[in-house]
Amino acid sequence: MHSPLRLLRSNSLAALLGLLLLIPAIEVQADPETGAEALVHVTSDAFFARLKQDAAINAANPANLLATAEELVLPHLNFVAMSQRALGRHWKAMTDAQKGSFVHEFRTMLLRTYAKTVNDHRNATVDIKPERRLSDKVSRIRTVVSRSADGPPFLIDYEMHLESSGWKAYDVTLDGVSLVVSYRAGFNQDIGRIGIDGVIQQLKTRNQKPF
Repeated sequence: MHSPLRLLRSNSLAALLGLLLLIPAIEVQADPETGAEALVHVTSDAFFARLKQDAAINAANPANLLATAEELVLPHLNFVAMSQRALGRHWKAMTDAQKGSFVHEFRTMLLRTYAKTVNDHRNATVDIKPERRLSDKVSRIRTVVSRSADGPPFLIDYEMHLESSGWKAYDVTLDGVSLVVSYRAGFNQDIGRIGIDGVIQQLKTRNQKPF
């Protein structure tokens, strides 16, 4: 069984690239009437343009990528829901302090990995398929991401929920494999070995390493 950190390196590079498609430009407001698919269409071009525009800045100062992720990615992902699903049954047994610490470190780990990798994939092409509404407040959007120089295209499905502040992603599926479910297997193993506090410390230690 792989640890969450190994899963992060092996499975989530493409998924984190795909998460960019959910990032609106600051001027774009989340409109419940617009729909999740329209939000993806409107915002993907704007964000990839931002990456290209800041290429020189990001090369000179990689921390700028993290700042961009915190500014644009973080508001449109439900990290609490993702953390809860990733931990499964362990979530209920945790204290509020442990939950808060885990969400913070899990979020930071994802954003740091995004910051390190996404700039290298800013020239990817994306085909957004029609939105599939599962209910009034739940949508699934499939995208096909092509990396001409890095291998065959891959499929990314976004599980999105309409909240009071707009559409937010709570899971990403890469070629049929849920990112959250993949983390759950590794976290379950590590919690059994070192406990939830040990897992939180493990994530914290990783997050404190320099770029």
